[in-house]
Amino acid sequence: MSLRSKSAAVAVGAAIAAGAAALLMGCLPESFTGQNIGQSRVCVANSDQQAMQCPEGKLFLARLNHQSAEQRAFGTLNTVALYCDTNHQVVHNSAGVLCVMTHERLSGLAEAPLIEEQPRDADAPEGR
Repeated sequence: MSLRSKSAAVAVGAAIAAGAAALLMGCLPESFTGQNIGQSRVCVANSDQQAMQCPEGKLFLARLNHQSAEQRAFGTLNTVALYCDTNHQVVHNSAGVLCVMTHERLSGLAEAPLIEEQPRDADAPEGR
C-alpha cells in the first residue's frame, strides 16, 4: 500500500470515528429527533418501579445489574421495548440503556392481552 493510500485510509477512518463519537455523545442535530431534549438532567432507575416514576420526554438511564450476558440482553430489550421513545436515539451497552422516556406503552401494558403458548404436537420431537 502506498503512502498516499495509507493517508487516505487514515483520513476516512478518522472521519468515521468522529461521526460515531458525535452520535454516541448525543450530538445529533435537532432535526433528527424532531425536538430538543434537555441535557441537564437524567432520571436513573435500577428497577421497573423506579423507571415508572421517571418523567416522559426526558432522558432516562436504566442501569442493568444482571450477571449473565443472556439476562443483560433480555434486560436491554425489555427496557427499550417498555420505556424508550424509539423516535429518538437509544444508546446501550452492558451497563445499561440511555434513551428518552415514553409512557405510551406503559399505559396499555395492563390491558395488553397475554400471548398464550400454542399447544405442542404430541408427535413432534422435544425442543420444537
